[in-house]
Amino acid sequence: MNEPVLNPANMIKRVAGALASHNLDELMSFYEPAAVLVRPDGSEAQGIEKIREEYAGYINRVIAMEADVIWTHVPGDIASVRGRFSITFERRDGSTVTRSGEPIEVLRQQPDGSWLYLIDHGSGADVRDHADI
Repeated sequence: MNEPVLNPANMIKRVAGALASHNLDELMSFYEPAAVLVRPDGSEAQGIEKIREEYAGYINRVIAMEADVIWTHVPGDIASVRGRFSITFERRDGSTVTRSGEPIEVLRQQPDGSWLYLIDHGSGADVRDHADI
């Protein structure tokens, strides 16, 4: 069983670790059942199964990921987090590409004290289409 995220500021690093190690089950353990993943084009994958399908399409092509937190605001059992990441993928044609962004995340504290995603907006205010990865 995966260790729970007990501080919302740690979420982005935990996600980076799960992506870099291609651990889809660990990655899914960070989302509430009805969570929303906002794609780079602004469309959404809602619910754990849709989010799993989204990540399953590229998680095995992740070569490396680094991430840091810019700020966290925790006014009770909801947290907003702004981060920064750099992720390197193998494209479908075998070449590699590195993308970076500043995600905006909204997390909710669970009854056991852990934190899970409500909204994961990986592109944050830096919305770009990354369909080529």
